[in-house]
Amino acid sequence: MLKNDLYTIHDYHGTEDSATASLLLRPDHPLFAGHFPGRPVLPGACMLQMIKEIMETTLNFSLQLTHSPAIKFLSPVVPADTPLLKAELSWQVQGELIRVQATLVLGTTPCFRFTGSFRSLA
Repeated sequence: MLKNDLYTIHDYHGTEDSATASLLLRPDHPLFAGHFPGRPVLPGACMLQMIKEIMETTLNFSLQLTHSPAIKFLSPVVPADTPLLKAELSWQVQGELIRVQATLVLGTTPCFRFTGSFRSLA
């Protein structure tokens, strides 16, 4: 949905239960014109969608968010200043659920943390 439009995966390394990816944002994307005019930042909903899409790329099937007890927005992501993010994900498969911990990092500063569960739509 956002991959290859709002951002591209610049570099990717995945294992059976973890992944890291460098994500290159498109600062000229129309979404930033409205969020927020004059000082565009990456919306939190997009950060969560990016985590979901990285998981789907890694696992090669569609996912649906089922539960999220912890979502933290730690620092704004201003794509015009720094368009490169690093995503760090780890997960455990527990029955039908995939429990995920993920962080988006801007330089060396964590800007988004997520703990939650997805289920397969396959």
